[in-house]
Amino acid sequence: MEKQFAIFTICIRGTGDKIMEVARKAGARGGTVFKAKGTAPEEISQFKNIQVQPEKEIILILVSETDKDKIMKAIAINYGVSSEANAITFAIPVDESVGVNI
Repeated sequence: MEKQFAIFTICIRGTGDKIMEVARKAGARGGTVFKAKGTAPEEISQFKNIQVQPEKEIILILVSETDKDKIMKAIAINYGVSSEANAITFAIPVDESVGVNI
């Protein structure tokens, strides 16, 4: 069985569906979008000279190792930190999953 990964993308609320479209075109079969709230301190926004948007979405996509890089790259290119979504993306290995066909 091929190794699995969970891709997490944290983005500005309202951009999760657009990110999922890009992920699907890159090979993702589906995902889950959660509403979230950021907690970055004000000092970070002043230091980095950016406006912190506390209303976030987190997208979780379970993928095979073969598809991981392609999906992450598509998200970063289309909706990375320099875009309207201001998205960050990372992946962690998944030891087991049940009921998911990827």
